[in-house]
Amino acid sequence: MLIGLILVLVMILIKNKVLQLILFICPFIANLMLLFFDYETMYKYTTGRNGVWLSTFEVIKKNYLFGAGNDGLVEKIKTAIPKLNLPPFDLGGTHNIYIQILSVNGPFALIIFLGIILLSVFSLLKAYKDYENKKQLYAILSMIIGLVLV
Repeated sequence: MLIGLILVLVMILIKNKVLQLILFICPFIANLMLLFFDYETMYKYTTGRNGVWLSTFEVIKKNYLFGAGNDGLVEKIKTAIPKLNLPPFDLGGTHNIYIQILSVNGPFALIIFLGIILLSVFSLLKAYKDYENKKQLYAILSMIIGLVLV
């Protein structure tokens, strides 16, 4: 939440829309970069979630247009790469909302989800000048940015 608040404050202070968009996209890029680190190192760092994500991407490759659906997704993920030592995740899904939406509903749903978040952030940033309760605005933006980071 603190990182989200800092990003929000920086985004408000920067008037350049391109820089605001870059700051908004950075957490997504950071999440994607995690996939390219050494598997064993990332396994320790992510408590095995990177294995779940790698296996989920195999499921996504087979169901790339409309997703695999929620029914039996956990079993599909477990069997996608049998040699991976996956942590128990029966109730937690993929532990990443973006990968979860992509695997269950496909890229169109993910684009809509990201569009709603982007629209919310930029609408709130646009309303910043006219908004009387700045602390409330900071809290709302921090929650939205926190959602993006988590």
